[in-house]
Amino acid sequence: MTAPPRLFTRWRPAESERAAALVIHGYGEHSGRYEHVFAALNDIGCSCLGLDYRGFGRAEGRRAFIRSFADYLDDVAWGLAAMREHTEELPILLGHSQGGLIAALYAIEGRSPLRGLVLSSPALRFAVSVPRWKHALAHALSSVWPTFTLPTELNARDLSHDENKLRQLREDQLAVRVGTARWYTENLRAQERALAGAGALRTPTLLQVAGDDRVVDAAVTRAFYERISADDKTWIDYPGAYHEVYQETREARAEALKDLCRWIRGLAATNAVTRG
Repeated sequence: MTAPPRLFTRWRPAESERAAALVIHGYGEHSGRYEHVFAALNDIGCSCLGLDYRGFGRAEGRRAFIRSFADYLDDVAWGLAAMREHTEELPILLGHSQGGLIAALYAIEGRSPLRGLVLSSPALRFAVSVPRWKHALAHALSSVWPTFTLPTELNARDLSHDENKLRQLREDQLAVRVGTARWYTENLRAQERALAGAGALRTPTLLQVAGDDRVVDAAVTRAFYERISADDKTWIDYPGAYHEVYQETREARAEALKDLCRWIRGLAATNAVTRG
């Protein structure tokens, strides 16, 4: 494991702890956007550690740049080690979008034991249309000029129907709106590795999928889900929802958080019976 740059965490303990989750944000955002998720999980006895991994949020590192996708997996390992300073609970990994891709690969590689895995609209393949010239340029520069930076093709209005959430994101000084050549090519390779390795995934897994996702390809997410070999796996989709199911309109995000909490409560109860 390479030594990560200085990362940033938010520890939100539950009063009567029954589980603990490491929350891994999506591309361009940071753990501060998940305070309402932490609060919902705290209410059911699940402590949370939110991680800003390298290049995003309050973490150090060049914005949206990695030498290798393995760098992100090292950051997760660092975050899990930080969690062990606060709790003895076997961790649940919860990742959204790019964070979902990171969490999925970490679980597939089996770097350390996990209690469960939650993937929210995981970025297993992009649905956003990248111009051919930009795709070719990124591949050409990935090795010779890996830090070459261009704006992404992401339309923020495809993230949520909630105008207030969109305004908050527009005004967020920590948000990242560019990508680098190496970041792009490493994500494409990581997506292929995750799809190829899904059969090795035996961790109890919850997939929460936007029904009208214009950022990632939900059909590929479904193919990934079908390949998962875990006996305990759950698929929940949200018709009409945009990409960020935890940042959708009030009723929509409440439904997604309710499903998340129900699943984690069930996981905690099952583990308690098993250990008993």
